[in-house]
This record gives sequence, structure tokens and C-alpha cells, in this order.
Amino acid sequence: MVDESDLDKVLRESIEIYNRYRIPEAVVEILGVDRGIIIAKFSGHFCVTCGVIDWIEDYIYILKDLGVDAHIAKVEYFTEDNYVLVKIRIDDIKSIDIQSPS
Repeated sequence: MVDESDLDKVLRESIEIYNRYRIPEAVVEILGVDRGIIIAKFSGHFCVTCGVIDWIEDYIYILKDLGVDAHIAKVEYFTEDNYVLVKIRIDDIKSIDIQSPS
């Protein structure tokens, strides 16, 4: 069983990996986790109405690489402010192996 502390570590690591390779085009920020749903904000220089799903799916793949099976549950587009809010449902958490920074 994975506890909340381990999930927090995975989320911090996933944000670091995602943002390291995608800033300034896309930036992810976790706004919270509630009953197995990750609430994430994606912002940046991407086009909110075209291709944004690819940026979100990239984050899902990072979570999977870190042992968290998840899928997109809902996407809310805020085109005027150039960001999207995404609800990501955690389906399963496998063995998590986060390395502590040296």
C-alpha cells in the first residue's frame, strides 16, 4: 500500500520532470488531490484550443513511468486566460521508487 507521503513525492517528481523539458511551452502545477483525483493546471505558450491534449497526455505518461496508472477524467478550457484545468483519476499505484536528490 502506498501512503499519501509517497504519492506526494511522486507528484513533486512528476512536476519537476514535466516542467524541466516543457517550460515555457507548457507548465504543470498540482492544485490538489481529492479522493483519487489529481487537480492540475496546465499553462504556457501552447494553443489552448488545439493540441493541448498532447501536453496533458505527456504528463500522464510521466505518472505511469513513476508507477501511477491514471487517466484524464475532465478537462476545462480557460482560453481567455490561456490555461486548462484537468482532473486526473488515479486508477492504481504500483511500487513507487523515487530517488532522493543527492
